[in-house]
Amino acid sequence: MPLAELKAINEVAHAREIPVHMDGARLWHAAIQTGAELAEWGGLCDSISVCFSKGLGAPVGSALVGPATFIKRARHLRKMYGGGWRQAGVLAAAAMYALDNVFPVQLARTHALAATLVEHLRRLGVKIENDPVDTNIVYADVSTVGLTANDWAKAAAEDVRDDAAPIHIFGGATGQIRVVMHYQLAEDAVDRLAAALERAIAAKADA
Repeated sequence: MPLAELKAINEVAHAREIPVHMDGARLWHAAIQTGAELAEWGGLCDSISVCFSKGLGAPVGSALVGPATFIKRARHLRKMYGGGWRQAGVLAAAAMYALDNVFPVQLARTHALAATLVEHLRRLGVKIENDPVDTNIVYADVSTVGLTANDWAKAAAEDVRDDAAPIHIFGGATGQIRVVMHYQLAEDAVDRLAAALERAIAAKADA
């Protein structure tokens, strides 16, 4: 969602005294893509939930952000419904590490990797479903080059190397596939993924 759209929603909602809540699971990506500070996004909402596992890569964890009275009420409801944690410091430490070390530089790198994959896919004639690709997720349809997602997955699985991790793709009988970049990907992973697709296309042509 563009920041301008959120501003418009804020104006309409607040004119009617309706609070605005944001599901901010991918807020980190939005902030990087738009260049707007997190505080600018937050200033347009009355409350926000943020996720520390999506994008940032923490093993688990979310946080709820809002005014003190709102958080007090949320804590009461959490306790009433049994949603509390015990000895949660290790989870908080992982989230803090992600905030300090993944956002924003490493997360921005995932956007660049997605852009590189898009260049490869266009070169090979694959349709990009979510064009333009703004963040780290690419939706593609390899049926435009006569393949299924399973064909691509099989070719990728054959790229076995002693000095690099294998590439696994969740295939399918159709050509539609979603590729999500994460900050731990090696620099050559996208090139290897594209090379696997190119091999699959060549094999189909020779069949």
